[in-house]
Order: sequence, then structure tokens, then C-alpha cells
Amino acid sequence: MTGCATASGRERSLRVAYPFWGADDIVHRQMKDTAAAYEKAVPGRRVELVPIPDQQGNFATKIELMQRSAPSAPDVVFQDTVMTNADVQAGYLQPLDRHLGRWRDWEQFDATARSATRADDGHVYGVLTGTDVRAVFYDKRVFAKAGLPTAWTPRSWADLLHAARTIRRRVPGVVPLNIYATKALGEATTTQGLLMLLYGTRDGFYDARNRTWTGDTPGLRETLAFVDTVFREGLGPTPQMSFNPTVRDKIVSEMLPAGEVGIALGEGSWTPKTWIKGGSAPWPGWTEHIGVVAMPTRTGPVPGDSGRVSLSGGWMLSIGGHSAVPDEAFRFITLATGRRRALQYAIENAQIPVRQDVLSDRAYLDSLPTNALFADLLRTTSFRPTQAAYLMVSSRAQIAMEDVMTGHATPAEAARAYASGLRDDLGDGQVKDRD
Repeated sequence: MTGCATASGRERSLRVAYPFWGADDIVHRQMKDTAAAYEKAVPGRRVELVPIPDQQGNFATKIELMQRSAPSAPDVVFQDTVMTNADVQAGYLQPLDRHLGRWRDWEQFDATARSATRADDGHVYGVLTGTDVRAVFYDKRVFAKAGLPTAWTPRSWADLLHAARTIRRRVPGVVPLNIYATKALGEATTTQGLLMLLYGTRDGFYDARNRTWTGDTPGLRETLAFVDTVFREGLGPTPQMSFNPTVRDKIVSEMLPAGEVGIALGEGSWTPKTWIKGGSAPWPGWTEHIGVVAMPTRTGPVPGDSGRVSLSGGWMLSIGGHSAVPDEAFRFITLATGRRRALQYAIENAQIPVRQDVLSDRAYLDSLPTNALFADLLRTTSFRPTQAAYLMVSSRAQIAMEDVMTGHATPAEAARAYASGLRDDLGDGQVKDRD
């Protein structure tokens, strides 16, 4: 899996580090393919691939250790955009602005995708390889049994709760509405649970203009009240399920195919990858039985607002802060993110393309029946914050969700505790409440 450096040492090799999820994973295959293309285009320079196993989600820790010193640091690194500002502050990344200004393909990248890799200092530090969106999945079989329309378009949170309550009454043995709400589920609780609700209120999560985190706000209390309703009325999964760290895999691989979940809130554009031919749990019937709709805002569409919510993240290719060959590193990045490889990556990894020429390609749009909807959601999505404090704030959000889910705190109490915890972590000036 690792290319050999030439006899003249690192100065004649390009080190590329990325998370390794298996020999047949699209990321590993594309890094190998790009390395071969690069070596052909640049005679005499070799690519040293450094695949870092990430089965336990520990890639971020390992790559940080590599980046601390020049001898071990990569020239090119494939990493989660959420780490952008933290890595910039640590000196682990180089800005790409001068390179991007000379790269004609940059014009093809969606404006949202461009901003997703921009740090607080105003510079761009990566090229996004793709992104994702989150939506609401529902089972048409369950809806039919419950007497609900199988062509369903919820326009508000009230519509979600109405459907879940109907399923609870009429289809016993089914989880009416799944929402992730425990610390055990980590980022799924934040991004697929809390933020999908919070962004549907008047209050956000992070104020980029003032560079402050929102604390105790009406929107947060409304979000936590929705969670309280789901679990207090028995509309969600059991506590045993909610605290199981592997429940995400169980829901997607087993329970949805078996017709045991009515509504799955916050599942994403990556979810069908599990069910397609070659996926970890192939399910040919998913295209017939699963409906996918946009997540509605709390009260639904209003003038000037689509009434839809989604959340995006993504991985980017960046130039390492210690790289002595940034021009060559950027050349590798352009090869990896060119149209042909971007199209292949989007199709095989169930990703949302960030290049306009790929987003409109029929090969992409026709590869999955959900791709047209997911591509459309990209127009109104919000990207997960990339501030260095994000993971700390996310942990506080997970505590608030779990405290409400278990009944240990009311929504108002959990919102106050969340804001107080943020002030302890970040300081009073970094957190803003709203009555």
C-alpha cells in the first residue's frame, strides 16, 4: 500500500497521507490511481502513499502526530474540513490561494464548496473532494400500514410528529421516528440530530460575523423540546438502542430493510451506499420502499425561506504545513480532484459533487434515484462549522440532547446548562444567549 521513496530521499518523493477504510475503498483506489498519474506526468518523482487505518475514527489523532515535525509530515493530506481552523492555527496547513488563482478548474467548484475550506483568516486551505447532505428517510411500507400517504412531504415539525404518532398507534413493533440523541453516538447526535433541528429555527449554532457560539436561545429550547416530545411520548428508539454505539449501522443495515423504522431523521446522501450492489448490506428493494424528503423547518416555508434544512460536511485535500514542494503537492491535488476522478468518486462513494460539471453530469444524476434531490439540497444546505472549538461545543450539545432524552433535564434546564458549560470552556465573550 505504500510507494517507495527514491534513493535520493524525501526531496524526490511526495508523501500523501489519507484515512484507510479498506483496500477496495474508493479513497484508497483513487489515491493509488492519482499517484500513478502523477508519477507518469512528473518523471523522476515518486509518490509515497501513507494510508492510515481509521476503523476506530482515530485518523485525526494519528495525522496530527505526523504533522508535528517536518520529517514525518505529509506533503498532501486528506482530512475532514471540521479540523481546518485548528490545523491552520497549529501551522499544519499551507494556504492555497496563489495556486487556486492559476487553476482554471477552480471556476467549476460551487461557491459553497469554496467557502467550506476557507479558514477564519480568510485564506483557502483545501480543495473539497465531495460533500454530503442530510434529509429525512421514511418507509413507504410502514406509512401504508399506518394509513399515511406514501408520497409524503412534511412541511413542519408538526407534520413529523403527526406521522410518528400515527405510526405508534397503528403499526406496533416499529420505531416511529429515529433520532440520535446520546453521547455514545457522538457526531451523529450533533449533526444528524440537534443541528438538523436547530437550523430549522430562528437561531443558529455559530455566528460567523461576530465569531461567537449561540448559547441558551429560543431555537435551542425548541429543538430540545422536540427531542423531549419524541422520547417522552415513546415515538423514538428505546434507551437500550439509543445508548448502543453501533445502532447507526443496525438501523441502516438491518432495521430499515426489515421495515422496523418509520421515519429516520437526519440520514444522509451516503446512506444508500450501504444498500447498493457491492455495499455492506445490499438491499435491492430500497428504491421501491424508501422515500427521501427534505427536512422541514420548525414552522414550515415562509416568504424568502424555502422551509428546508440540510447540513453538510466533507473531506478536503490540503498541502501540509511542512511541505518543501508545495507546487508539486498542489499538482497532485489537481489530478485527484479533476473532473474524471471527481465523477467516479461521487458515484462510487455516494457523495454530492462540488464541481458544477460533475453535479450536472447525467452519469452522476442517474447513478442513484436520490441524487437529484440530494444535489438540489446543496443549494440550501449549511456547512458544519470549522472553528477550532467545534468538537468541544459538539460534546456539550450531545450532553444536552442526552439529558433531555433521558429525562434528567427539561429542555430549558438543558439549554441553560449547555450555555453555562460553553462559557466555562470558551469564556463569556465567546457565547451569546438570546431571550
